Amino acid sequence: MIEVAVEHAKPVRIGVNWGSLDRALLTELMDANARRPDPLPDREVMLEAITESALRSADLAEVTGQPRDRIVLSAKVSGVRDLIDVYRQLAARCVYPLHLGSPRRDWDPRESSPPPRPSRCCSSRASATRSAVA
Repeated sequence: MIEVAVEHAKPVRIGVNWGSLDRALLTELMDANARRPDPLPDREVMLEAITESALRSADLAEVTGQPRDRIVLSAKVSGVRDLIDVYRQLAARCVYPLHLGSPRRDWDPRESSPPPRPSRCCSSRASATRSAVA
């Protein structure tokens, strides 16, 4: 897919979710966590795996020839708190624009706040916003 995007000078959105997560990466991170003197909670390791998977996929896209400014990252998780935490990790560790979307159509009142409302966003605006902040 990246080769076709490069050939046609099109941007790509690289999305990661629980179903598409590289199980070998998750196992590697869980095993490393188990060897720590004070292991992190499983939730934190899972969120790190989603973040790391997105970053590795973006790196691979760049190696394949996709320009950095034509890569947008997206992570889909069910919990609002998890969504916020993954996007904070991504924002701290990369310069790619981030596509924010929630796969949830409902809101669990036990969550701290309702899911974000859908918005219209384009990657060029996200890039400009990130550049202005950086």
